This record gives sequence, C-alpha cells and structure tokens, in this order.
Amino acid sequence: MTNIKKLGNDITYNTNGRNGSWLLVEKDGQKWFYVTRPDLPTPKFDVEPDIVNRKGMFDLLVHFVGGNHTDVFKKD
Repeated sequence: MTNIKKLGNDITYNTNGRNGSWLLVEKDGQKWFYVTRPDLPTPKFDVEPDIVNRKGMFDLLVHFVGGNHTDVFKKD
C-alpha cells in the first residue's frame, strides 16, 4: 500500500496484476474508490468501490499518481 499527497489529493493505492489493484482518492472530505475485482480484499474506506478494468486502473493511476504503472497488467 502506498500513500501520497498530490495536487491537494490524498491518494492511497495498491497495484497487483495477479490479485487485483485498488485506488482511493480523497479531497475536501470526498472519497473515490476504484477496484479491479469486486471480491478484492481491501481496507475499509466507508465508500462503495467503482469497478474498473485494468486499462481503466492504469489510466486512473497515471492521472492521479503519474509515472508508469504497468504492474497493473503483470500476472506473474
């Protein structure tokens, strides 16, 4: 699990191509939570997750975190 603060957003995420990835973005008391699998065990964040595919998670991570997050696609 990685925590960063960027552009006023508190961002917490975990990427794992085999088991699934998740991303939580918090700003001004609002929360957005994204997962790649509905049955993915994640910490409880008091918000319902939106389910996205791996490409969607990659796009979200690049947008909010920056960098290259190809580990979302790795299955080994």
